[in-house]
Amino acid sequence: HNAVVTAILASGAYVNSGLRIAELADATHELLRSFLPAEASVQNPVDMIASANEKDYRRALETVLDDDGVDLALVINVTPLLSDPRDILTEVAEVARDGGLDKPVLAVMMATEEFYEEVSRQERLPPVYGFPESAARAMALLCRYAAWRRRPVDEAPPVFEVDDDTVREILDGYEGKTGDGSAKDDDGGVYLSPDDAFRVLGAYDIPCVGGRVAGDREEALELARELGFPVVAKAVSSTLVHKSDVGAVRVELGDEEELAAALDDMEAAVRAAGHDNEGFLLQEMAQGGHEVIFGISTDPRFGPLLMFGLGGKYVEVFKDVRFGVTPLHRQEAEDMVRGIRGVKLLEGVRGEPPADVDILVEVLLRLAQLAQRHSRIRELDINPFLAAADRRQAKALDVRIQVGRPVDRPAE
Repeated sequence: HNAVVTAILASGAYVNSGLRIAELADATHELLRSFLPAEASVQNPVDMIASANEKDYRRALETVLDDDGVDLALVINVTPLLSDPRDILTEVAEVARDGGLDKPVLAVMMATEEFYEEVSRQERLPPVYGFPESAARAMALLCRYAAWRRRPVDEAPPVFEVDDDTVREILDGYEGKTGDGSAKDDDGGVYLSPDDAFRVLGAYDIPCVGGRVAGDREEALELARELGFPVVAKAVSSTLVHKSDVGAVRVELGDEEELAAALDDMEAAVRAAGHDNEGFLLQEMAQGGHEVIFGISTDPRFGPLLMFGLGGKYVEVFKDVRFGVTPLHRQEAEDMVRGIRGVKLLEGVRGEPPADVDILVEVLLRLAQLAQRHSRIRELDINPFLAAADRRQAKALDVRIQVGRPVDRPAE
């Protein structure tokens, strides 16, 4: 009974990890029936019942691995009174070695702590896990790695014609500064102003929502008239990173009266949170589509790390993101976009049109080039970016860029 329950848990973990349970061939069923007890189940998962000894494990594993529909196997043993798990693991290890790397074998041995202490000192064993969920995760990652090895490799990442001179000019303007304008120490960094952050994206032809920064309330009202209502208004403060946390973002402001009230509220909220209000960012109101996030984080040990996932204010709740490193090939960028759990939202649900995935892949590739060419960029977050069905409506709605000293690249 315990073995059956464990096999069911393992099967559920496989499916949740994106794997498929193999359907064994009729010939495999017949061969298993030829030596297993009548009470045994020869379907997948194969249940040999508690009377199975180490020779049964060996023969059953060999039979299953000979099935063309099986790519890898997991052996589960809930130690009964009639057999020694060490003998079973020895037989499993020999079969795994004989099979080479064509069909990997993993083992779940639900035994005592003393057993695992002994196993840890042995060599030439297959990977051994205490619970099926851990083994299933390992199998899923192994399959993902195998798929990565099999995919066609681009000759080189794409290279875009961009305005690197403008990016360098912007970054040069922040040399020797911190967020409050004072001299920085060796590890200090500074966030670019909203205008400059959007200019960096523009220099790399990453589509952005229209907008400008106003120095005060009256200028903000004037900018809104030029942009046309409805508008989005955001308070600007070099020391305030997450604006929505303090109520410093207001959307769908339909007229001057609503905007004026929102500006007063945001200014008061920023000051109440202990920050100086340095102006307001006024933007066009973009609607439709789904919010996604792009990110760059530069690590001195291995360089830039790229991120993509579902965005918006709940990004830290859902944590549905994928990562990649530079140099980033097109297939890797596509894998990042299509690899998030919420990809079905981008593909369209309940009659919604699918988002243009190609523009999302292109933005990732452009950010990879930006990160490689400008190592002073320590962090970059585009959140949210509007993923829309029409690529002309896909655009960055907010961006945050932190810069510091250039990061030495690791040796190739």
